[in-house]
Amino acid sequence: MSSSDLALPMIRTARTRRPRSLDDHRDRLLLLMVLPAVLLIAVLVAYPLYVMADIALHDVKLFQVMQHVDRPATLRNFERVLSDPRVGQALQVSALYVAGTTALAFLWGLATALLLNRPFRGRRLVRIAIVSPWAVASVVASLVWMFLLDAQAGIVMHALTAAGLLDQPINLLMSPVWALVTVVLVSAWKGYPFFTIMLLAGLQAVPQDSLDAARVDGAGGIRRFFWVTLPSLRPVIAVSVSLSLLSAFREVETIMVLTGGGPARTTETLALSIYNRTFQYFEVGRASALGVIVFAISLLLVLASLRTFLPKEAQR
Repeated sequence: MSSSDLALPMIRTARTRRPRSLDDHRDRLLLLMVLPAVLLIAVLVAYPLYVMADIALHDVKLFQVMQHVDRPATLRNFERVLSDPRVGQALQVSALYVAGTTALAFLWGLATALLLNRPFRGRRLVRIAIVSPWAVASVVASLVWMFLLDAQAGIVMHALTAAGLLDQPINLLMSPVWALVTVVLVSAWKGYPFFTIMLLAGLQAVPQDSLDAARVDGAGGIRRFFWVTLPSLRPVIAVSVSLSLLSAFREVETIMVLTGGGPARTTETLALSIYNRTFQYFEVGRASALGVIVFAISLLLVLASLRTFLPKEAQR
């Protein structure tokens, strides 16, 4: 056997080992690039969660937060929160509010994204008009809607009575029946541009070859949407729905300005209940316990939405 025959396996081995070293070097480089973000998340997210969980184990008031270390840690706050009937009512209101806001915002955003995905004259102006609610602060938007929905001078009530849909103006924000519905509509109007932007980006990334192939096979517009477009949008839908659920679950400004949680707590969500317990009743220990419960529910909602909308290949 010649020396050249012995050298060939060594060369092949070196060639097969070199990509592994390059992959290892690339993985280490990626970890180093992600490390600052991980440290930032640990400082801004993990540490506040730890502090909240620590305070939740101590029955302290707002002005006694720094003294909670001297007190024994118990689960009394969780027992009181879970046995409070107001928390159960707030949980029901939160479920209706989050589901209604997210569903309406998604449908509204999907419709506007499909509209903006087609070329027509004046599309830039329409795009600016559609996205503008997202740029308005929640407090400002809520104040505008509060004046529009006013029973005496509101344009909405005047239009409904003039059209014959109402016999007389009613105060929607003070009605136990219509207050939550009105808050959901206003919140969906405020949040649908987020879905519009996300879904429009997803629509522009749908493979044109797949659409053309479906058209050649005789599929109409509706079938192409459900067979090609919608499956291609599943990753975008998963991310946008998860973020929207988190945003709606922690929404406080819109509800506080419009109704303040009333009437009779019919619009008081868990997030607003945490705010009231902290800054009105100064029960920071119970508020922290409720915050831990809300965090767990939010985590479960995100995991459920990702498992529902993400393709199975992306879940692995």
